[in-house]
Amino acid sequence: MTGRGITPNLAIYRDLIYGFCGLRKSTEGERLMKEMVECDLMPDNEISMALINGYCEEGNFDEAESLLDYFAK
Repeated sequence: MTGRGITPNLAIYRDLIYGFCGLRKSTEGERLMKEMVECDLMPDNEISMALINGYCEEGNFDEAESLLDYFAK
């Protein structure tokens, strides 16, 4: 995104992450979460729950648990 001159904010990241999780592409949503953290934007509860629920819906419980541990810090 930033390569195109767009400066994303928390709301943009949240919408994109929700979208990817809804498409069962939680790995891509997590990549965006890591990108936002690199830009000094902290994920909120909605983002964390979207990612955890997305991984659970995909049957990827190990990743969901890993994220749960990450957000618990």
